[in-house]
This record gives sequence, C-alpha cells and structure tokens, in this order.
Amino acid sequence: MTVTQTSLASFKAVLPHLNDKQNVMLEAFKKANCRITDRDLAKFLGWSINTVTPRRGELLKLGYIEEAGLTFDYETNRRAMTWRLKRAEW
Repeated sequence: MTVTQTSLASFKAVLPHLNDKQNVMLEAFKKANCRITDRDLAKFLGWSINTVTPRRGELLKLGYIEEAGLTFDYETNRRAMTWRLKRAEW
C-alpha cells in the first residue's frame, strides 16, 4: 500500500512540528524508558540545564511528556521533579 502525497501532507499538518533539539530530547526520553529529571537529561545529552529546561517545557506543553513524581537528587540534596513519556506511541 502506498501513501499519496496529499495523505502525507495531511498527516504532517495534524502533528505538531518539533525542532531539532525537541526531537533529540524526545529520543532521549524514549531511550531512557523511565522517569528522568532535568539534571539527568542534561547529563545524558551533554547539554546545559538552561538548554534542557525550556525544551522539556515545550514537550510538556505539546503533550509528549508528563510529570512522573518527585525523586531525591543526591547531587544537590534536594527533591527534583521527574518526567516521562505520556504515550508509548510517540
């Protein structure tokens, strides 16, 4: 079965467009396959926390991820919010 160009264009129009950094972060969530903090994402991706936090907020707003509860961060001695993929099909 082949997909016509109009069907493909309609499909792409329905999905929110993600930029490169959002796509990289979404892939990191898929690879982690568990709850993860912003600090863990920053370490995993090799990005600064100031790059991770806004991208994570964008994915949250678009509905790709959700809050997954609090954990204790032994590096900072503070509680930290964890995040996870909202739907397995992403």
